[in-house]
Amino acid sequence: MHRNLLPVLLLLFSSCSSASVDRTTLINDSEAAGITSQSQGNRLTGTRSKVLGVWADGSTENATFEIRPDSIYYVDNFESYSYIIERDSIKIDYKDYIYQGKIHFVDDTLIMTSEDEMSRFWRFKN
Repeated sequence: MHRNLLPVLLLLFSSCSSASVDRTTLINDSEAAGITSQSQGNRLTGTRSKVLGVWADGSTENATFEIRPDSIYYVDNFESYSYIIERDSIKIDYKDYIYQGKIHFVDDTLIMTSEDEMSRFWRFKN
């Protein structure tokens, strides 16, 4: 009786371990497909909230633009443009041109890098 139980237990344990490998594969596949978890969503929300505010490029005493939850308002042009933030990328729809770039922060400096240029903006303080 005990001899017959050993192969059954081995079969049972081996099927449990292969199931966990399959689950890990599924998790990795979903991450590769862009399915985000709650913690990744929180990181995205943090980036979005960090980018909100008034920014200056230092070329004048005035602010350059204000990033609002739904648009970017350019102070000198009195114009607003829609934008989208996805992970570390930003897309700004300038009606006749779509800017695409990467964003990151160094302290209170917003750095936007595109194929053509790198721009630095500082949080505007009155």
